[in-house]
Amino acid sequence: MSLLQHVDHLVLAGDDLQAGIEALHRLLGVRPVMGGRHPNWGTWNAIISLGPRTYLELIAPDPESDLSADLRPEIFSGAGEFRLTGWLANVRAPVQVRQRMIEQGADPGEILTGSRDLPDGGLLEWSLSDPMTCILDGIVPVMIDWGDSPHPAVTAPAGCRLQDVELRHPQDSEANAILLSMGLPAVVAPGPEPVLKAVLQTPRGQVTLD
Repeated sequence: MSLLQHVDHLVLAGDDLQAGIEALHRLLGVRPVMGGRHPNWGTWNAIISLGPRTYLELIAPDPESDLSADLRPEIFSGAGEFRLTGWLANVRAPVQVRQRMIEQGADPGEILTGSRDLPDGGLLEWSLSDPMTCILDGIVPVMIDWGDSPHPAVTAPAGCRLQDVELRHPQDSEANAILLSMGLPAVVAPGPEPVLKAVLQTPRGQVTLD
């Protein structure tokens, strides 16, 4: 079982979304399109498709929000240039999956509902595990279920593909047990420090994000 089919999206966090859009356009050869705003976290985003149900999300503080930075999840927080801060896995029935994770000693927090306004005036809705909860330095993903909402990858700019994701952690056995409880493959390799890398095929050639 390939991990790639379970990757919903990768998160690149930084401090200036407009600058990030320009930098990623130069790097990948595809220009991210504005996604929307997340009032609950004080962020806004832009996205690029990486496949039929996979995308890359750039996320940064929303200049129109006065929400305190300490209320922003770590996965959505970055200083300076954009970096890969985490990933989300597409998981059906996240409430049931949460129970299995708790049995492994890894509580992902409550299952929340989220939404963001779309540029066309529509609303995108989803459920996800609490992004304020970080398990094993973000090597264990946040869960997300889009329910009946259209997947963002469908309308995001195309041209890039996710080729590989590398996960490493000193507690690889524990991480893999948690992934298995989520219905994901045990692909975390041992390493002296946490590593999250993604390899993309782009119009500019192969690009590695970390």
